[in-house]
Amino acid sequence: MKKGFSLIEVLVAAALTCIIAVSVSFLFKIGTRHVIQTVQMSRASYKAAQKLEELRATPFYKLSSYNGASFDSAKGKVTVVPITSDLAQVIVGYETVEIFTLRSKYQ
Repeated sequence: MKKGFSLIEVLVAAALTCIIAVSVSFLFKIGTRHVIQTVQMSRASYKAAQKLEELRATPFYKLSSYNGASFDSAKGKVTVVPITSDLAQVIVGYETVEIFTLRSKYQ
């Protein structure tokens, strides 16, 4: 009886190790991509919410002057849509995020 592994056994083990290593590296690549997308989405949500809070503090009669305005190096855009004379929808978009609120003259 010979001691040790045959060439076939070593090649099979090496092939399995390579397949597992490639699979794990692919999972790391996918995970990293999702983390980056999540960070970008969180940043965009924060910037849009920050601008929306700023607009909530703006008097109602000044809201229309923000319509079409961009902010943060043109990555964000504000849209003010009048619904009635005392109600408007304020939409803030930043990169891939869009949030909105209704503003009343009486708030």
